[in-house]
Amino acid sequence: MLVALALLSLFPVSAEGGYAGKRVLYIDSYHKGWPWNDRIADGIRTVLDGTGASLRIYYMDTKRNPSEQFKRAAGLRAKEYIDSYKPDVVIASDDNAAKYVIVPYYLHSSLPFVFCGVNWNAGIYGFPVENVTGMVEVNLVDKMLRQLSRYAKNGGARIGYLASDTYTELQDGQYYSTLLGGALTESVYVRSYAEWKRAFLSLQDKVDILIVGTPGLADFDYEDAEQFALQTTRIPTGEMNDFIMPYALLGYLKVPEEFGIWSAQAALEILDGVSPTDIPMVTNKRFELILNLKIADRLGIVFSTSLLKNAQLLR
Repeated sequence: MLVALALLSLFPVSAEGGYAGKRVLYIDSYHKGWPWNDRIADGIRTVLDGTGASLRIYYMDTKRNPSEQFKRAAGLRAKEYIDSYKPDVVIASDDNAAKYVIVPYYLHSSLPFVFCGVNWNAGIYGFPVENVTGMVEVNLVDKMLRQLSRYAKNGGARIGYLASDTYTELQDGQYYSTLLGGALTESVYVRSYAEWKRAFLSLQDKVDILIVGTPGLADFDYEDAEQFALQTTRIPTGEMNDFIMPYALLGYLKVPEEFGIWSAQAALEILDGVSPTDIPMVTNKRFELILNLKIADRLGIVFSTSLLKNAQLLR
């Protein structure tokens, strides 16, 4: 909540109760309980609470059900919900909401959309258009790798990427490959926790730095993964989502509340009569640095005093 309040201070706050009767719908590509998107919703509520606008959330549940057939059906169900609820503006998070809801049913329509969490390049969906604007999600991988290379052998010449075999993580891997070129020597995508453990262990000998992507696995055991990583990590590891920091050395973490707050503020501007075309698309800018002292101790790494002062510490 403190993060959300700090972010909110960067934006003008609308008059209390000025949007009575207005309906805002948040289409969440995933499910209630997914930490990242729950924090986006918290950011949205921080802005909308007290404005008079009502907020509903619709979950597509495509993280736990990644098949193409399910995602298309989920997009159609979301469309039917939108048409029955008749919101004044829709906030939509993540690529699946963009790909399976906005693009097939509402591109160039009269219903305004504000997206967030679309990874790297919204142009693949034709955004922006006259009824769609949003915040593109980028990972601060360059900053993270510069820091990790200080602790890696060979200066971190060989970089690996481990993630679940899902659309978002595959996209991330493609962009890492473009950004890093030949330095990204290993990319492994898994479909079960057992596969994740085998790949995590194997990559310790194949690369100098490991980027750990979001697992997104139905059977992922977070408690066991923490102990497994503590026992088996031999190289510097980096992450960009706080709920999986217990098994990475260092994280340059995006702030999900930033996406929710920006999106809700844009939604209020639209309710004020501003066209989505007059709200430029942006990328996320804020990050939190987290250092895992348990993993650091295992690797024999001593962080500098200046770094410790500017980081959250995981003990």
